Amino acid sequence: MNKKIGFVAFLLFAYITLSKNLFAQSKTAMAIYNGQVAHAATSQVNDGQVTVNATGFSKSIADAKLNALQSAFYNVLFRGIPGSQYSAPLITDEASKINDPAVQELLDKGFNSFVTNSVIVEEDKKTRKVDGVKGYQCTLQITINVEGLRKHLEQKNVIRKFGF
Repeated sequence: MNKKIGFVAFLLFAYITLSKNLFAQSKTAMAIYNGQVAHAATSQVNDGQVTVNATGFSKSIADAKLNALQSAFYNVLFRGIPGSQYSAPLITDEASKINDPAVQELLDKGFNSFVTNSVIVEEDKKTRKVDGVKGYQCTLQITINVEGLRKHLEQKNVIRKFGF
């Protein structure tokens, strides 16, 4: 009888521990791309690029910059950039493509080859006493080669070529 109770208690403990870890991972994945992104400028020549202002927040300035870059690419991929020629997202079905290895690699740090320019617009250190939160906020002006990104996604079979 004691062995059965111990076994059931172990299973319950394992279930609670695993479900907490799985829930924490899904919360983290949702929160990583939470920075604000806004259209900044469109090139006069239709060269396949868009410039956005993206804001990131984290405990270190380097992570805040990374968060801003990831947020910009997440928006180009799954949300589109309102007010630009890229107002429609490159990937329309986020639910089925967010876990694609090519997309995950791109959002991790694979986006660097599609950044043609990145300038720090603002850096701000937040304190808990004044701002209610502790960390760094960084706003970057990022120029993204969207056409190159589109071709990359087509080659990786994440999206289909337009018209096919």
